[in-house]
Amino acid sequence: MKKFITAAITSLMFTMSAAPVFATAPIVMVGNFAKVSFEDGEASKWNVYGEYASHDIISTAGVVDGSKAMKLSMNGRTTDWGKITSLTVAPADGAPWNLAKNDIIKATLTNPENFDLSIRINFLDTSGNNRLVFFTVPANSTREISITGEYFGETGVASAKWEADGYSGKGLDTSTIKEMRFHFPEPEPKFIPGINAASMIIDNLYVEKGPAEPAMPIEGSNFPITSFEDGVAKKWNVTGPSNIHEIVTEGAVDGTKALKVTITERSMNWGVRNNLAIIPPGEIWNMGTATSVVATVTNPLDAAIQLRCNFSDTANNTRMVYFSIPANSTRELVMGPEQLGTPGVKNSKWGADGYDLNGVDKSALKGMTFYMAEPELKTMPGITSPVYIIDNITIR
Repeated sequence: MKKFITAAITSLMFTMSAAPVFATAPIVMVGNFAKVSFEDGEASKWNVYGEYASHDIISTAGVVDGSKAMKLSMNGRTTDWGKITSLTVAPADGAPWNLAKNDIIKATLTNPENFDLSIRINFLDTSGNNRLVFFTVPANSTREISITGEYFGETGVASAKWEADGYSGKGLDTSTIKEMRFHFPEPEPKFIPGINAASMIIDNLYVEKGPAEPAMPIEGSNFPITSFEDGVAKKWNVTGPSNIHEIVTEGAVDGTKALKVTITERSMNWGVRNNLAIIPPGEIWNMGTATSVVATVTNPLDAAIQLRCNFSDTANNTRMVYFSIPANSTRELVMGPEQLGTPGVKNSKWGADGYDLNGVDKSALKGMTFYMAEPELKTMPGITSPVYIIDNITIR
């Protein structure tokens, strides 16, 4: 895990009231940010570090989601900012988190001490921007924090607010966050003076999808939004020998309706699989100046699924991209320049998410088809009737 040194910044402690939060948040995976709740089997990557650090997975106070939480303890005070007690969380698959500007990172923090604590979080993006945010958690209390656009700041621009809650440093590129780090500012003399040990409890770290940005015309594009609402011209089509497709409210993120596709029996023949075609025959869609195709997919099953999409262009290039969606979760799939590739150039990436075959021309798309790898029994093993819910297929 990469270590980064936080600049020593002196701040005063502030006292404020905060009501306990015990509501369970939905399991949502937004822009490849999977919820971290310290439960068994989670697809999360975290590490505890520090000269005097220790941690425990607990099942008592501070648990607000599932049955477990993380207790991070500072057992002494270091004077070295490179050795502070910290919990670092990073993307499980190594790809930076890709969040929209209005998305909100939330976490529940519990302070079990008899004194107030200032909890700090450093965010690092792939451009080297290091943003510090901090929150005061009063003595013997629990609060849910919300890290919003104000805290993220303007990419690359330094700003600061020194209050009970605040921020400092350069603003983040929220589409390329590669690390976040919870810690105590233990080398600062004004941080809980006279106290040499403290603990905090962390649980239910997740992303809440924020309101969509107002739709802006994209130069050169004729690519419509597919969101399955009443009164919208139907261009999509579901085909295949064994599927049930229906319009539902679950998983809707644009309007109130989404499309649910249930594969009633997995086909063992690639030629007769079940497909959701978005671009109708004879039409050519141009993304214009947009760089990414996005879609929001919900997995209502108790096991992870994989969803694939084939893009084809007028030069007969075909590009296959695929994504993993954890159990009982919603994820925004972002198919950007890496996934779409360079027209006519073949390359591959195999992992939890990936792609294969020739890149496509985003100005001349003649096909976009979502499907599951039904004949590959090693993909989604044991799932005989896979299901996905899809909405808001668009570009940005």
